[in-house]
Amino acid sequence: MTKRCECLYLLKATLDNSKWHITEIVNKHNHNMAKDIQVFYEHCQLTRDARQIVVKMLKAVAKPNIVYDAVRNDDETPTATKKDISNLSARIHSFEEAASMGALIIEESSLQNKSESIGNDPLLMYNDKEQLTLLLEKQKSILLERLNEIFAVSVINFSEIKVPEKIQKFQLSFRIPVNDIDQIFNPKSDDNCGFQSLVVAIKRNEENWILVKLAMNGQLTKCIKIYKN
Repeated sequence: MTKRCECLYLLKATLDNSKWHITEIVNKHNHNMAKDIQVFYEHCQLTRDARQIVVKMLKAVAKPNIVYDAVRNDDETPTATKKDISNLSARIHSFEEAASMGALIIEESSLQNKSESIGNDPLLMYNDKEQLTLLLEKQKSILLERLNEIFAVSVINFSEIKVPEKIQKFQLSFRIPVNDIDQIFNPKSDDNCGFQSLVVAIKRNEENWILVKLAMNGQLTKCIKIYKN
């Protein structure tokens, strides 16, 4: 993990007295998922048709041994091991979950509330339900196009990507762009920034910065350096 890590970070917040209180920070790392899936296909030397079969069957929750039999060569020789297909199945599900977590999701009930503490921050200006819906579908489309490019299959119906239930329950969840956050770095960790928390979601607002520190249960100490844009 580096300072330029573009993995997904979500915040869970509740509204109290017209102010958002950050209660949970969720980190979802997905550094090499797409690359690993592509390497699987190159290693197994699957044809384009075989790729489509694998993806469609795994998305239909077919068992790995059934997929294994479906992509055998005409002479019954295997094109991939059962372990390879089992690993790919797990990676596909993880990839789609990460894609869902990357989408902007705000529950309908929270759309009725506006927090004065948010102000005009560009990260949170999408308080209109129609704008949120368009943004959500747009980001789903981009992520699915990338997924289909990896698998070399035709574009599927975007509505097939389901948002995990645990994310649906968030009153306020959004991706924090790397260029629009402050980064907290623990200098006692390795030189690669192995431990790094991206926590400031609302810039230029000291009150919300205090809420973030409270949400971290006082973990910030004098030895932590603050990296600002």
